[in-house]
Amino acid sequence: MLGLALAVLVPAAVLFYGRDFALGRRLLASHDLVYSDFWHFYLPLKAFYAEELQAGRLATWCSLLGTGVPLHAVGEVGMLYPPNLLLYRFLPLPLAVNLSVLGHSVLAGVLAALYAREVGASRAGALLAGLAFGFSGYFVTHARHLSLVAAGAWLPGILWALERCARSIRARDVAVLAVMAAMPFLAGHPQLAYNHALLAGAYAVVLLARSRRPRALSIALLGALSLSLLLASPQILPTLELHAEGPRSGGLDRDFATEFDLHPSYLRTFVQPEAFGDPGRFQDGAGFVGVPGAVHLFWESVYYVGLLPLLFALVAVGLGWRRRQPKTPVEPAWAGPVQRLTLLLVVGLLLALGRHIGIDGLLHDFVPGYDLFRFHSRFLLGSALALAVLGGLGLTFLEGRLAARFPAACRLVAIGIVTLTFLDLSVVLSGHNGTVDAERWLSPPSTLAAIDQLEPIRAEPFRVLSFDPDQRSFLRAYQRASGWHGDPAPYDTAHSLLRDDANVLFGLAQAEFYLPLYPQRTRAATEALYLYNSQTGRSDRVSERIARLLNVRYVLAPEGTPPGPLKRLGRFWGQDGGERSEAVDLYGLPNALPRAFLVPRARTVRKPQADGAAFLPPAQMAALEAITDPGFDPLRELVIDRLPGEPDVVSGSAADPLSGTVRWLERRPHLLRLEVVADRDGWLFVSESPYPGWEATVDGEKTPLFPANLSGRAIAVSAGRHEVVFRYRQGGLLPGFGLMAVGLLVLALLAMRRAPIHPRH
Repeated sequence: MLGLALAVLVPAAVLFYGRDFALGRRLLASHDLVYSDFWHFYLPLKAFYAEELQAGRLATWCSLLGTGVPLHAVGEVGMLYPPNLLLYRFLPLPLAVNLSVLGHSVLAGVLAALYAREVGASRAGALLAGLAFGFSGYFVTHARHLSLVAAGAWLPGILWALERCARSIRARDVAVLAVMAAMPFLAGHPQLAYNHALLAGAYAVVLLARSRRPRALSIALLGALSLSLLLASPQILPTLELHAEGPRSGGLDRDFATEFDLHPSYLRTFVQPEAFGDPGRFQDGAGFVGVPGAVHLFWESVYYVGLLPLLFALVAVGLGWRRRQPKTPVEPAWAGPVQRLTLLLVVGLLLALGRHIGIDGLLHDFVPGYDLFRFHSRFLLGSALALAVLGGLGLTFLEGRLAARFPAACRLVAIGIVTLTFLDLSVVLSGHNGTVDAERWLSPPSTLAAIDQLEPIRAEPFRVLSFDPDQRSFLRAYQRASGWHGDPAPYDTAHSLLRDDANVLFGLAQAEFYLPLYPQRTRAATEALYLYNSQTGRSDRVSERIARLLNVRYVLAPEGTPPGPLKRLGRFWGQDGGERSEAVDLYGLPNALPRAFLVPRARTVRKPQADGAAFLPPAQMAALEAITDPGFDPLRELVIDRLPGEPDVVSGSAADPLSGTVRWLERRPHLLRLEVVADRDGWLFVSESPYPGWEATVDGEKTPLFPANLSGRAIAVSAGRHEVVFRYRQGGLLPGFGLMAVGLLVLALLAMRRAPIHPRH
């Protein structure tokens, strides 16, 4: 079955996405309305990951976003995911990205076909299930969300391995299940891994209830789960560390977490994907209109698997529940394949609908982990898989009827149904994703060329800031371009702004950043850059003092959006010469502070002066208050935030700035080396994140490192000449590798065992 599935699905994927896409000549152009998850997030971070891999390093830290972020801990890059290690190490970036999209559609289809075959589908039925799932609305509309596609592809593999374990409880099947369950974690999407665990858990309950050896099966399944966690430990442990430093550490508010629960009206998209419009084709002021009063997005509501698979799924459900089956301990009538798939379908629907059917409170309060994620509509992936496989079983039933009466026509009918399903999916869904010439987005914009002229050597590190606080420039480009299928010229504005994470493509440090998980203190410092205007209700200026402190030397802003009384250095248009794109202005920030400098005095803060809602721990809130105070002078004093019970740090006097020099000797993502010369004792401040894992040495001797000025780090230095080294070691990574090694050893032992764990008697 594996060979047949690959022989059908690989060419189908190339036909579906096109030859130029398969060869890496064009990149996806689909996006959200005010930014592009692909252009502004996945593509630049994958570029950084590939560059680090090819340099022989793991992409644990990225200093180009904000004051630095633990990139591996964020997860969505999938640093240790085996397909990523191969694709991004050996292939050009556009080809690696596109093959990831194609490959995971193929993988999802192959695993769905194997799963369908395992539960009784014919070869044609299994192919129908594979095509319907691999090219379903989820994988097409989420194609630009690389980690979502990668993690989602493994769900049918998990259920396939569960079925095989329940059938024979063999060691090899337990090993396969552990690998399948570990892959969504390594692929970089904790939510999908969590979703898969809930869906598979409900499915496993039925398998246990019908098993003749429930105790042995329970032990095998718990063993597989434990082994999967061991294998994924190098990803899980760093992500948990970042989670503790981020905004979701205490869970999400119920209303916020369930905001995007699926409105029942969107179930119509299982039959008509564009029932509420198509965001890719924005015309007459409308693209995706949605359901009035419900908050949702097109790509979070479309799980179309094709009309024929849906029809055959209904046939399978009707027959599966009507036909009497022999009630044996092996296969009771209530626990057959159709019943298990119906359960998967219903559970996925219930979890996706959540607040709209009144069960969100129960789920939020009593299901562990449910309150950590949003977009619960993604549970519909289980429902889509159930429909695809049920469709395969329905076709199998039809084949059985035809084979008895029309044996010659049976195969032709099956081939015709599979072909029509692929054509249906291609016509309805393949046009959703627009594409753009790869070089158009990967080539440096004119604003970067202007900055390079001003900074030809880049001997001293600096940051830029893309000033577009209301995120309107991309929305205006979307409206000018009428979606993402027409002329891409209006999007040159977003390209020239280097906003969100697009700066990473060109090795330029940016004070702004766009990440789903981040250190809260780093985000707080970035948000302090914007000054709120109470009259307009908008952030309409850049705080020069905070920008100077964060080493911002240049500001980019759309024309007509001046970031304050800064000097404009130039105006730049896109590749079309300004006919369709909005211009971008480049401003210079006078007297920007260097990335690292000497300070004579440090003081400790613990509690904020003002009462009110705090989105930071008290000490960090106090540090934010201190650095935004008009009287704060970063050249005379730095602010250290400490936890209760830790000693205060007060040293030096706030008289004259400390004299001396700071010279950069080496800068790498995980290593900074500086030469420091000071005329008297004082402090070295570096505008880089104090995230756990960073350590400092002075002349080879380890020295305490303190969080300073909220999002920077500081060490005490004595008078004289010193070599200072900051080195980053990702917390949890080494223990994670140790646990993974144990898991791989257990995996090898299980793979070598041929006999069942619990033989039949």
